[in-house]
Amino acid sequence: MKKVLKMLSCPGGRGRGWGYTFLIFALASVIYSCEPDEDVTPGSIEGTWHCKENHYIHGEQWYYVDIENDPNISNRVLIYNFLGLNAITDTFHVYATLTGSTLNIPQQIIEGHTVSGQGTVADNYKTINLEYSDDDGSGEADPVTAVYTKQ
Repeated sequence: MKKVLKMLSCPGGRGRGWGYTFLIFALASVIYSCEPDEDVTPGSIEGTWHCKENHYIHGEQWYYVDIENDPNISNRVLIYNFLGLNAITDTFHVYATLTGSTLNIPQQIIEGHTVSGQGTVADNYKTINLEYSDDDGSGEADPVTAVYTKQ
């Protein structure tokens, strides 16, 4: 450490304070940049999202979903128009829990479809990548992937 400090100082002892100042500034920058990232909060993903969905049976579909905070549970959101099932009425939704940047959709039934899965919210809160299964009542769960893009 003494060698590092000696290299930072000027010859003859002049300007020695600048070396120490530089070292302190550099260390403070490193410590500050190592702070952990904040968790995604339900409020940070609220709003209207464009969904590009790829369904094993129905192929590629595009539609909009609305994500709202659950007023009763702090880490839960409600996703309206999930699977594009209620584009007209907007009364059906699935719920998902948010832990860190992971969105978990526990098994639930919406309009006769049994769904479950999970996804990840991007650091910039502008994209959500989801993978879930959809059993439309046939007894077979079909794989689905979707990318939500914030509008």
